[in-house]
Amino acid sequence: MGRRKYRLNMPFWRIGEAEHWYADQAARGWILKKRGAWLTRFDQGAPQRLCYRIELAEENESFAEQKALYEQAGWRWIAGREMIQIFAAPEGTGEIYTDCYEQAWTMKRLRASCWRCLDTTLFLAVGLLPLALWRGGIPWLSLWAQGLLMLLLLLGPLYLTGLIEAALGFWSAWQLKRRLRSGRPIDHSAPYRGVRRARAALCAIGAASVLVGAALGLAMWRLSGESPLPEQDAPVVLLMQLEGPDYQRSPVEDALAVADHTLERTWSPFAIGYTSRETGEAGAWIIQRALYTDFPQWGGQLAREMIPQYAIGPETDFTPMEETALSLCLYRQDGPLLEMAAALRGNAIFVSYWGEATPQEMARAAEAAMETWDKVR
Repeated sequence: MGRRKYRLNMPFWRIGEAEHWYADQAARGWILKKRGAWLTRFDQGAPQRLCYRIELAEENESFAEQKALYEQAGWRWIAGREMIQIFAAPEGTGEIYTDCYEQAWTMKRLRASCWRCLDTTLFLAVGLLPLALWRGGIPWLSLWAQGLLMLLLLLGPLYLTGLIEAALGFWSAWQLKRRLRSGRPIDHSAPYRGVRRARAALCAIGAASVLVGAALGLAMWRLSGESPLPEQDAPVVLLMQLEGPDYQRSPVEDALAVADHTLERTWSPFAIGYTSRETGEAGAWIIQRALYTDFPQWGGQLAREMIPQYAIGPETDFTPMEETALSLCLYRQDGPLLEMAAALRGNAIFVSYWGEATPQEMARAAEAAMETWDKVR
């Protein structure tokens, strides 16, 4: 089998440049064989002086008749994909089109295809913009550990390259139609090297965006997981800190369905998230969520966002606690039920607790948990 090579496709709206590229490759001994979704295949052979022409047409019954007419005129069909059909003939063969104004009407297909690409990529790009700007970049708590938001932002360059390509395609198709309607034919020897470099740069940006996003997703999966709740030195509040040294956990088989003594860790570039569940033999239980970040300005905002997300009682019942080392402490107590949202620098914890501990004891335990995180991370 002879040698073959694959190269990135020329943009489908660069008709003259693509025709020149195919002819230049044929003169070097690389003959066009196939145009795929992303790559064009060339097979090595004897150098040939060929002319290539691109026709915009769908492969259907009418195109079969059109192809037969072109072959009678000396133009052999080489490859096609979607609406791009490529024909070749030896140099000196008569042109397929001689009426520029008539050929301009075929550009409608090209502009319609560019419109479809532009609509799709514009929708995706505009959809990502609010996520990038929302709350000044502070991660949204509902996207737990903020991984999904980060993935979307990393895929933004991929969508942006698609938007740029679609916009360039629409502009080029409009310019080409204007040229044909003014009586000037397509420049079949248009310079193509600059177009190919720009295309390669856009594809490289898109590919890098996908690779970084995939690497981030893998890291999130590898660095996240669930483990038994430690007996001490945990980045969350433990019942032992509230119930005293004689406290004992209930056996796992007797624990509540929502409290099985687990610590779930979720990693993302924005924050490390923890969720813990614990039940005591005396009937006390605690469920909490913690977010640890390296951004001091985020802690208070994150703690406030946790209240509507996780609180059992109304948000308006939460009151601030004074004289505490925490940068923010809001709590609500209803009998043995105590709920607290606390922040220390860029860290935030929300606790739902059923037991006899006081809000002051809970605030001290929350502070100790957030300080512990600096030791265990």
